[in-house]
Amino acid sequence: MQFNFFTAGPSGTDIAQDVASTAECVFWSHHLKAPKHVKGNNIIQKPDIISMTEEGVHFKDGSYEKISTVLYCTGYEFTFPFLSVDSNLSCYDNYVQPLYKHCININRPSLAIIGLIFLNCPFQTFDLQVRFALKFMTAKLSLPSREEMLAETAKDMSERWSRGLSHRKAHAF
Repeated sequence: MQFNFFTAGPSGTDIAQDVASTAECVFWSHHLKAPKHVKGNNIIQKPDIISMTEEGVHFKDGSYEKISTVLYCTGYEFTFPFLSVDSNLSCYDNYVQPLYKHCININRPSLAIIGLIFLNCPFQTFDLQVRFALKFMTAKLSLPSREEMLAETAKDMSERWSRGLSHRKAHAF
């Protein structure tokens, strides 16, 4: 079985490497200028896809490969349709705010959003975020005042914006 992936982000990289352990060959297309280091001798990196047929894919470099399965890994779009407007959270281009330490809702501290931080070790980070939030929710620790949380968050975000991070990358670790 031959697979093709259309991303070079963290999820696409992980999936390509996982699938490579059982697939005959993985054609992994992305638009990075330089090849990315991946584990798997059967992963062939390709440029962007130009067009697809029933049997395969035409790539930007003029090559054509027969492919049995295509997986699109196009990233995530954070949405929280289950939250009431009373949560006082907003989300613009994957930047969720106002969150203290990218986790606890400053306006409603009994609500924590776990898993927004990325470019990290996700499961370990999720575990640490849950433990962090529970310390406050079980009153083992006290949160700073709303004003202090807002000020600390503003300082953190100012530093992130000065590094050139976009809203979409606001929660990058």
